[in-house]
Amino acid sequence: MIKINVRNVVVGGTVGMGVPIDVLSRLSGAMYDPTEFPGVRFRLNGCTVMIFGTGKVVVVGSVTGEDAFDAINMLV
Repeated sequence: MIKINVRNVVVGGTVGMGVPIDVLSRLSGAMYDPTEFPGVRFRLNGCTVMIFGTGKVVVVGSVTGEDAFDAINMLV
């Protein structure tokens, strides 16, 4: 039998509308440099949450889907 370990879960979604990146970039913990990356990044709950002006949200670095959703909920 093969032993499988989950080490990185990627969760993606959308908020359904555009997001004001300039406002998000001023929030505590925000990392934003448009010359390097088009989205605002937050490190939360051991994950990186990336939010783009289009409304797309991507969470990387979580070990479970629940960790990813918890990180998103910390921003709401």
